[in-house]
Amino acid sequence: MLEELKLTDHLEELRKKLIIAGLSIGVLAIVSFFFSDFLIEVISSPIKQSVYSLYFLSPYEAFMTKMKISVVSGIILSLPVLFFQLWQFVSPGLYLREKRVVFPLVVGSTFLFVLGALFAYFIVIPMALDFFLNFQTTTLVPLISIGSYISFFLSFIFIFGIMFDLPVVLISLIWFRVMGTPFLSCQRKLVVVLIFVLSAVLTPTADVFTQCLL
Repeated sequence: MLEELKLTDHLEELRKKLIIAGLSIGVLAIVSFFFSDFLIEVISSPIKQSVYSLYFLSPYEAFMTKMKISVVSGIILSLPVLFFQLWQFVSPGLYLREKRVVFPLVVGSTFLFVLGALFAYFIVIPMALDFFLNFQTTTLVPLISIGSYISFFLSFIFIFGIMFDLPVVLISLIWFRVMGTPFLSCQRKLVVVLIFVLSAVLTPTADVFTQCLL
């Protein structure tokens, strides 16, 4: 009976954390919607060097694009709140040694995700756009919709942001003694091959150059 009560308390606490996280994302997404035109300008900056205008090909595409950008912006801006709620939920069950390392890992993973997103924004996306748009001719003229470009853009941002967090994942596995450095050293050749395979699967485009960058 005591275990059932404890489980019920944990579920109730989890429900409260999820409600707070959802409200944070919702409020910040609504606020972001009022700045969606500015966000679109920032996002479309890399392609504006090659394409003068982006188009919407259906009556609702522009609105849905603004909604997508607003939700993604709401999630990103809510990351401090999400991490804080996650910390409050898991910290009671952690030892002091584990508590000391969780905060640096959260800060490090956030920093590396932002670094990966910036790497994609300033280096990878312009290079990928330059590569693909160079195939245009007098007969083949790019007519790019805002929806397809935003999907292209966000896929690069998220994939490179997540991949930049790989060192944090490895450090966490070692710190929590899930695996050791001797095991990782022995598997280095296999991991290199797996990285190239994973990059081929995750790369939003089909070119080998982007795969190698990832």
